[in-house]
Amino acid sequence: MIVYQATKSGFAEDVLSDRIEHRILEFFKKNLNRSTSPREIEAWKNSMLYMDRALNDPEIPDDCGVAIEYQLPQSGKRLDFLLTGLGAEKQEYAIIIELKQWSEATLS
Repeated sequence: MIVYQATKSGFAEDVLSDRIEHRILEFFKKNLNRSTSPREIEAWKNSMLYMDRALNDPEIPDDCGVAIEYQLPQSGKRLDFLLTGLGAEKQEYAIIIELKQWSEATLS
């Protein structure tokens, strides 16, 4: 199940209008029949600003698909962010991006 989905341009519009975390929460409640923590909502807001910046590349088509919080079937696990679209030869592509709210990292 996909919590939020849009095109790249629709996603950019939701981020620009400062409503992305509210839209994700709205669909989260509707599609998963539950809410989430204020911390996760804040993480969505912060992460989606960065993802919007990363997608602000003219080589990424405006009509590519954006899916957020895709819940894997028969699992409680969710994928943070997916990009989908068709390549030059009409082959289907999906890019999975896992987002982290780290303020620092160290070599291990």
